[in-house]
Amino acid sequence: QTCALPISLYQPPPPPAAAPGAISPPSADAKAWVAGLAPDKMLPADRIYTAEFYSALGYVLSNLADKEVQAIDTTEKFRRAHALALDGAVAKANVGKYPGLGREIDRAFALAVAGLPAADASDEAKVAKAVEDGLTPRPITNALRARLVDCCSALNWKLRINGE
Repeated sequence: QTCALPISLYQPPPPPAAAPGAISPPSADAKAWVAGLAPDKMLPADRIYTAEFYSALGYVLSNLADKEVQAIDTTEKFRRAHALALDGAVAKANVGKYPGLGREIDRAFALAVAGLPAADASDEAKVAKAVEDGLTPRPITNALRARLVDCCSALNWKLRINGE
């Protein structure tokens, strides 16, 4: 029996770049953005679930790049979409289960928005300025979208125990 949905609605995922389960290391900049994340205290199942969430978020963001009308065209809309998706993905009983996790993920996205290069990641003043700059609402350009997708990939990589 065939599927009743028109095939044009189905968009298959891209083929894996490596063996199933293998995650390519992110860029040096993206590694610096997620360096503050310490998922070692998370349960393995929670790490994998959260990694899959950011893998999916990155996939959605990358697929929006070629759309004529952008649903997420500003950093403020991205923050709201991210928060709404998390609200739907995380049970209320689990909110706050890992203190500081949300703050570090928000920090990573702020650094990605600001485009902090890895070379500046050890300079606390530049990091603080980049976080502040990254929280300023702005339109999402193609370059910024690519950084957000890179940040999602880095979160996925870090949470999957590859980043330790």
